[in-house]
Amino acid sequence: MKFRSTWALLAICIAVVAFFFLVEERGRVRNERKAEHSRKLFPFRRHEVEKIILLNPHGDRIEMVRRDTDWSITHPVTARGANTTIDFLLQQLVPGSRVDRIENVERFSDFGLERPYATTIFITGGGSRRDTLHAGDSTPSGTRCYMRQGSSPDVFLSREISRNVMNKTLYHLRDKQLFHFPGESIDGFTVRHGVHRLTLVRKGNLWFLTDPPAIARREKVEPYLTELVQALIHGFEQENTKDLVRFDLDAPSRKLTLNRGTETITVSFGNRGGDLVHAVRSGLDKVVLVKDGLLEAFDWTREDIQTRKVFLLDPKHVSRIRCLDGRLTIGLAFDGRRWRSLSEDTSLVDTGVIDGLFSELQGIEFETLLFDPAKPGVATVPGDSLTIVFEDRRGNTIDRIVFFEGENGKEYATSSILNSSGTVERGTASRVRRLFEIFTN
Repeated sequence: MKFRSTWALLAICIAVVAFFFLVEERGRVRNERKAEHSRKLFPFRRHEVEKIILLNPHGDRIEMVRRDTDWSITHPVTARGANTTIDFLLQQLVPGSRVDRIENVERFSDFGLERPYATTIFITGGGSRRDTLHAGDSTPSGTRCYMRQGSSPDVFLSREISRNVMNKTLYHLRDKQLFHFPGESIDGFTVRHGVHRLTLVRKGNLWFLTDPPAIARREKVEPYLTELVQALIHGFEQENTKDLVRFDLDAPSRKLTLNRGTETITVSFGNRGGDLVHAVRSGLDKVVLVKDGLLEAFDWTREDIQTRKVFLLDPKHVSRIRCLDGRLTIGLAFDGRRWRSLSEDTSLVDTGVIDGLFSELQGIEFETLLFDPAKPGVATVPGDSLTIVFEDRRGNTIDRIVFFEGENGKEYATSSILNSSGTVERGTASRVRRLFEIFTN
C-alpha cells in the first residue's frame, strides 16, 4: 500500500511539473513572438510592397515600381530596374527591426534626423498605404544608426546596414545588362566597319562565313559572343538618341547586327574614352558606355576568322571512309559496333588504328588559306592526288578532302565541307597515305 502511494505521488508531481512547464514554455514562446513583432518596423511583408520611393543622400528622388517579380524605374527616367539590387534594399528594410528606442525626442537634429541622411517610402495596398522611413546619423560605435518612422516622436536604433543600403544612385538601381538573352540564341551576326563587312551564320554547332561560304573558327566566334551578351553598361551618357554627333554616333562607322529568329538587334559604336566606347543599342534608345573589348570583331579579317583545320567532322558521325589515290582504293565501314575493311575478307579493323587515323586528320591545319581558287597551280587537282571521302550511315557524302601538289611545288589540301583550300605542311599527304596503307597488309 505504501509502495502504491509513493508511485501515485510521483505521478502527480510529474503531471504538475509537466503542466507548469508547458504553460511556462507556451508563455515564453508567446512573449518572444510578441517582442519580435514589436521590434518590427512594418506590419507588411516584402512581396506586398508595390512601389518604393528613395530620396538618397545625393538629393535624388528615385521611384521604383514592381511588376510581378520585376522592378522598373519610373522616375527620374523610365528604365528596367536592377532586380537583385532593389530586392536586397527591400530585404534589409522590410519588415525591419528595432534594436532600441528613444522616446519623445525633442531635438531630432541630435540624431541627424532633422534633415535625414536618406528617406525611403514604401507604398502598399494598391496605393492606399504609405510608410516612410528616415535614416539619420550612425552611432559613435558605427554598428548602429538612428532612424525614425514617419512623423513619430520617437527615434529608434537599427543596424548600420539599414542606413547604408539607402546610399544608392540611379546607376545602382537600374538594369545594367546590355543584352538579356544567351549567346546560344544568336543565329547569326554581321560586322560592318566602313566598307568592310563580315557575316557569320550558325548551322548546328558550327559557324559559317558567307560570300563565299566557309567554316569559321568556333573558338574565335563563341568566346566573343559570350563576352558580348554578358556585357555591362558602365555609364548612361544620354537618356535618348536625339543628339548623337558628339558621340560620333550620328553616322557610325562600326555597326553590329545580331539575328535571333525573326528578331534583329543592332548596336552602333562611336568614339572611345579610355577603355570604354559609346554605343547605342536598338530597343534601348540611350547612349551608353561599354567596354571597348566589344570592338574586337571589327578588326577580324576573313583569314583571321576562317578555320585552319582541314578536318572538322565529329568521328561519331562518320560511318564509311574511302581513300583513293590512283594506285589503290581502300574502304572502311562502321557496322554500329566495330570498324571493318571493305575488302573481300571484310576483316575487323583495330579501333586504335581508326582512332589514330582520326587523330592525325584532326591535327592537320592549313598553313595559308587561299581565297582565290583560280590561282595557277590550284585551280585543278592533278591526277596524282590523295582523296578521302567520308560518308554518314545513309551513304551521304559529308566531306571530301583532297591532298595534292601544285604546279609551284607546294602541297595543298581542299575540303568540301569547309569550302576551303590552302597550303599544308609538306609530307602531310604521305603521312595520311601511310595510315591507309596499313589496311592493305
